[in-house]
Amino acid sequence: MAEGQARNTGLSGKDVTRAGNKAYKAAMVEFQDEYWEKVSLDAGLTRTGPRRKRLSRGDWQREKASATRLARARRDAEALADRQAALEARTQVLEERESALDQQVIQMQAWTASREEALDTGCVAVKYALEALADQLPAEVADNIKRFLNQAEGIVAAAAVINAMSLRRAEATCASDNAAYSGLEMDRRSSFNSLPGQT
Repeated sequence: MAEGQARNTGLSGKDVTRAGNKAYKAAMVEFQDEYWEKVSLDAGLTRTGPRRKRLSRGDWQREKASATRLARARRDAEALADRQAALEARTQVLEERESALDQQVIQMQAWTASREEALDTGCVAVKYALEALADQLPAEVADNIKRFLNQAEGIVAAAAVINAMSLRRAEATCASDNAAYSGLEMDRRSSFNSLPGQT
């Protein structure tokens, strides 16, 4: 292509060949630079060897060591970026789980409150009805009814304790998830701070 353009400008045969060779060399240098950047750099190789730069053995060894360190740093940065992405994904999952647990706690509290209210209302109504009925019954039956009412109050109290325990268990689960989330957040921050160039 470069030779064709050179011919169109009226250059001689040698000048056309020189222009073509120059374009070819420039394209090959560009290709080699790109190959080194995408492939060789990650393998810890240098772009050119020691003879090209006329380096002494010591200088060449230092340059090779520098290239190796650069490759390692790039791999470490990629690994940290992958870890950061994984931590962010885990953080998202934990946040969603925490939100769901918060909703469950709210629903459980509302359900418990409504059940306690309904139970209290029902128990009071039954208690008054049985007390009114007990006055009209023989003493032995009235005593049995009063014993039953005392047991019912105990059952209501036990139900309240069970509901409170369930609520505490749900809150403990939320607290555990919050602790896991906090640990994950600290891990994410320490990973981010260990990235090259971060303090």
